[in-house]
This record gives sequence, structure tokens and C-alpha cells, in this order.
Amino acid sequence: MPTYTVESGVSIPGPARPKLESIYPYEKMEVGDSFVIPKVDVKAGRSRCSKFRKLSNNTKRFCARAVGNPPVDCRIWRIK
Repeated sequence: MPTYTVESGVSIPGPARPKLESIYPYEKMEVGDSFVIPKVDVKAGRSRCSKFRKLSNNTKRFCARAVGNPPVDCRIWRIK
């Protein structure tokens, strides 16, 4: 049976992924602005939109659509 050592004073590392607001330019966007997330499906783009909407206290709205032929990129628009 393995033995485990209890340790104290070990700090918790930061998040594995950067915060959404540092990756994507949501904060800089005005209504009507858009940007492309290359090679991602629309479902993932919509998920990112909804996560940012929660971070912005529901004051901003975004939509995501597939673009390209075949649709391999996702464009995000600020709509409110």
C-alpha cells in the first residue's frame, strides 16, 4: 500500500489556460466589430461567447457563425 506525505505551505498554481479576456479581444470590441477564431468549430465559438458574456455581467452580447468553404473558421461579432 502506497504511503503519502502531507505537506503544508505549497501554493496552488494558476489556471492552466489563460483567461478568456486575455486571449480574445472582447473588451476592445464595439457593436458591429468582429474577429475570426481560425480552425475551430462554431459550437466551441459559441461556448466562448457565452463564457465571456458571463464575465461581462451580461452587458455585452456576441454571436458566432461558421465562415469559409468548408466552414472551418468561426467569426465572432459583438451585437450589443
